[in-house]
Formats: sequence, structure tokens, C-alpha cells
Amino acid sequence: MAENIPNLHSRKAKGRIYYRYLMPDGQYESLGADRKYAIDAAIALNERRAASAEMRGAEEAEGSARKMLTLINAYEPVKMGLVKAGKSQSETARMLKRYREWMGHWSINGVTVNALDSLLREKAEAYESYRRHKILLTDIFTYAIGRGWRRDTLGNPGGALLPAKLARGKKPPKQRSRLTLEQFKSLYDYSPPWLQVALDIGLRIGIRRGDLCALKFSDVRDGCLYFIPQKTEDLSDPAALRIPLDEHLQSVINRAKLLRPQSDFLIHKQNRVTSGEAAGRVDRGQVLPEQLTRAFARVRDKAMTEQPAVWQGVEQSPPTFHEVRSLCARLNRGARPDDELQLLLGHAEFATTEIYLVENKVRWATVAAGVVV
Repeated sequence: MAENIPNLHSRKAKGRIYYRYLMPDGQYESLGADRKYAIDAAIALNERRAASAEMRGAEEAEGSARKMLTLINAYEPVKMGLVKAGKSQSETARMLKRYREWMGHWSINGVTVNALDSLLREKAEAYESYRRHKILLTDIFTYAIGRGWRRDTLGNPGGALLPAKLARGKKPPKQRSRLTLEQFKSLYDYSPPWLQVALDIGLRIGIRRGDLCALKFSDVRDGCLYFIPQKTEDLSDPAALRIPLDEHLQSVINRAKLLRPQSDFLIHKQNRVTSGEAAGRVDRGQVLPEQLTRAFARVRDKAMTEQPAVWQGVEQSPPTFHEVRSLCARLNRGARPDDELQLLLGHAEFATTEIYLVENKVRWATVAAGVVV
């Protein structure tokens, strides 16, 4: 220490005295040979250093006092603005509500990887539940660090959690039966007209549920149906599909035009509920994807009750509306090239298309009974 000023040091070289300042990172900053300049500079740097330390201490004290409840309340509107309306928004809101209950009283800077891991061991035992919590918690703490509410030196405890496959083992396979053509015809007979339109279009072009509900009459022009699958619309080269209308598809669209109330959407019906998720409808006749799923399940269950022989063997894992896509793929295999079938289903890889072609039938193995005693 030179001149009794903290962090100011001097050294003699070639008959002259040179001054330098010891920075917080342990490196020296040269201040030259001018003694007065070196002293003034060192005093100014020390004052700035003290103010910075005081501010940092205040921020750390504030960070320690700030609770997770404050973070979640600030994060929620930002997140909701980025999430698509519907099931994704309601699921995110539900998870954030649980976080308020589970950890709202925790200090933001006090949250550790071990604390989150212990919490999820109790609250999220299933593979998929754990995976969703890890993704959302990582995002929440990224937001906290970016806002300066959590010291970056503490890291992101959500991101540091184990991947789902290490924390919960291998992802369990989906237990869902394939829909057969006979079953399709069975439930079709119990479906209301608007759902029959959805089933007809779904079976003919293998469209995803969300894309089907988004189709509008304005997408039909020049004798073709135009649409871009939502899963590809953000890609640099989205799958833009143009499907020529044959006599059957045109008749389906004509039936849709006769449905009431009038709507811009191909799949529409008379809706009564206007609260909750339904409040986000573009027009009163719009069918939300979740409505389509529930309506399909209702007519499927009725068909299973009325025609049990047709549905034998699928009681434990009845097919969902998504299985109409798989049925479309299986009916069209061999009738068109694989690459065209892949394009129709909107898959980036044919390997994904092949998954839809597997029938998922229960394979019974014959084994003789044991000895009689």
C-alpha cells in the first residue's frame, strides 16, 4: 500500500516511481508516474468500490427478502402472453397456482436444486409431470435472474434438475388403442352433424386436431383446400398443403355450410358457454380443440355401450380423436407413395409416419395350462 491509501501500490523502475491500483479481480491497473494523479485516482476508485459494495449488499438483502410469490406474480402475465390460448394456457395457470401454494413463501435466493428435487419427488412422481415442471421452473428462474431478483452466481436451480429420463426412468409408452374402420363407422352414426363433418375431413386428409379446428371456409378456393400445419408454420420452410377437392370432400364442405349458426370456421356448432377458455373464441360457432376431443369421447363411449362387440378389447385404453389420423395413414398406405403420405400427415421424417402405420393390436400368445393336481 502506497501513501497509506488502500489498493494503491508503487514500484521503482529505472530510477522512477510508478503507481498502480489493485482491482477487485486481483489485476493491477497502471496509474503512471504522476504521484498526485495516482492518489486522486486511487481515492476515486476506492469510493466507487465502496458504493458498489454497499449497493450490492442492499440488492442482496432485498433479494433475500423477495419471495417466490412476487416472482410468480410478475412472471405469469409475461408467460401467458407467449403461450397459445386454450389448454396450454390453462395448464400453465394451474401449475403456477400450485407453485404459489408450494413455494410462495420461499426466498428467491434461497431456492436450491435440492429443495426443488425434494419438492418434485413428493408432488410430481410421474415422468411427464416431472418433465413439465422442470421446463417451467427453468423458465421461471431464467426470468428471475434476468430481472436481477436472483444472484446469477447461484445458478438456475430448475435447469440444474436431472433430466426426466434420469430422474424418473424411461418415458412410459402411450397406452392407446388404434381406431379401426369398423369402429369409426360405429361412432360416426352416433355423431351430431358438425362432428360428422370433422370426422369426414379428418379421415380424408389426416389433419391434426388443432389444424382441423382452425380451418376456415376462406381456406377453400380454386377447387382446393389450403392449409399450413401449425407445427410447421414457424419453420423457415413450412409444409404448405394444397388438397384438390374431389366430389366427396366438396359434399362435406357443402354440408358444413348448412350448419347453424353461420361461422367463418369449417368446423362449427351452436355454443352456449362463453366463459373460461370458451371466451377466447373468434366467433360464437367456433369449436375449440378440447371441445372436439370431448365430443369424440362422448360418441365413442355411447358407441361402445350400444355396440360392444365392435369395441371389444379396447375398453382399458379407448382410442382418442387423434387416432383418426392414424386410421387415415393406414387406409392410405399402398394407395400413394410413402413421401406423399408423409407430406399429407405433415411429418418431418417418415419414421414418424411409420409410427402411425403400426396397428397396436394386442398379440395373444397361446400357452398351455399347468399340470392338474
